[in-house]
Amino acid sequence: AAEKIKSTYMSKMSGRLHPRFGILMRTGRTNCTGDLALQTIPKEAVLRSDATTVRHCIVASPGHEFVMADFSQIELVVLAFAWKQQFRFGSRLHDVINSGQDVHRIIAGTVLRIDPKEVTDEQRKAAKAISFGAPGRMGPLTLQRLAKNNYGKDLSIDEVEAALAAYHAAFPE
Repeated sequence: AAEKIKSTYMSKMSGRLHPRFGILMRTGRTNCTGDLALQTIPKEAVLRSDATTVRHCIVASPGHEFVMADFSQIELVVLAFAWKQQFRFGSRLHDVINSGQDVHRIIAGTVLRIDPKEVTDEQRKAAKAISFGAPGRMGPLTLQRLAKNNYGKDLSIDEVEAALAAYHAAFPE
């Protein structure tokens, strides 16, 4: 594990990092490229208060500070806002997000036809392929590959098509 962290992250931290961010990628997500894809740095569990982690190795240059922000669900937030405010469409997605609910949990409940309160973390994670891919009009085959490659979920084409139909019924915009 230490060798993987060293080769994947630490070896790329030899000076200033210059990440570049791309928005609204084909997958419906935002990406980061450059010296080090910053969003791929693993989140660390709190081991001890003095533990040194990969994230702690990234520091602002002298005289500068980092501004940290949690962009949870940002792609969907921006999309829902644009649908409602810019294009003046009614947006159920906008309403769900602004209600303070976890949109991935709501979408998982919708496509699985279960109460969102019963959605497991694993089901929530699996639904992200639909959450991000459906608004971009990804087809079933692409979504099937996205679910496998990005979220480790093997879904049949029938499962993907049923999930898409449920998504579009719940979020017609």
